[in-house]
Amino acid sequence: MSGQTPPNDHDRRKSDVLEAIFEAVEHVPDSESESATFEARGLEQIDVSAQVDQALPLISRNTWVALVGVALVIVAGLVYSAGVVQVSAVNAEGRAVAAPGIVVAVSPSDVVMTEILIAGGDPVTRGQLLATGTNAQGNAIEVLAPVSGSVWQQLAFVGQTLSTGAPVASILPVGSDQAALVAVPESLAAEVRVGLPVDSSVGTGTVTSVNSHPIPAALASALLGITLPATEPMVLINVVLDAPVERGSNVNARIIVSEQTLLSQFVRLR
Repeated sequence: MSGQTPPNDHDRRKSDVLEAIFEAVEHVPDSESESATFEARGLEQIDVSAQVDQALPLISRNTWVALVGVALVIVAGLVYSAGVVQVSAVNAEGRAVAAPGIVVAVSPSDVVMTEILIAGGDPVTRGQLLATGTNAQGNAIEVLAPVSGSVWQQLAFVGQTLSTGAPVASILPVGSDQAALVAVPESLAAEVRVGLPVDSSVGTGTVTSVNSHPIPAALASALLGITLPATEPMVLINVVLDAPVERGSNVNARIIVSEQTLLSQFVRLR
């Protein structure tokens, strides 16, 4: 019998491991071409699409429909806000009459009216004789037209006793067929300026002047021949109309202070 001891299982395993290591070393790529081939084989083992599918959560059809719906609502809102114009305006009341408004011819002294020479609607010129009367001394007193225009109202009658300054007739000055005088409350007048467009009950127009001094509502009412609320002083504004209108027509006006789209207002606020 031989004196050699057969290799046991442990030794055989050690031998197999060593052989595997040596084999691996022998097959290490020793050139660039072999290295590239080795890398390509490694990349083939990577399933990119499968990894992306696993990383990203799946989105259901209903979710996509909801997202598209929200996007359409946002787009529709932007289109609407870009197209809808928001108008800021100041309301005013007045009459188709040139500045300084309705002019009143008054009695120069205490008189008893003896003759009225005009009637409503008659044309008159500045200095024209409108009426006559006599004073307490029996002297003849004349009432003359202070401006050229047309008679708005006859305010005195034959035989009537008038005190000094009492109205005899009101006159619409020349130019009243294409001009309007309107009044706005003092608290709103700061927004009105020359050149603003006007949309009124008698047509469109443009602001030509803004009185810098507020006047009592009662005086504004007298100048315009209308009744205005006496809550605060009024500012008179002259408007040139784009087309002739009937003299003395009542005017309800909207003075357009600004016109902006909802989208531009939103952008300004931000």
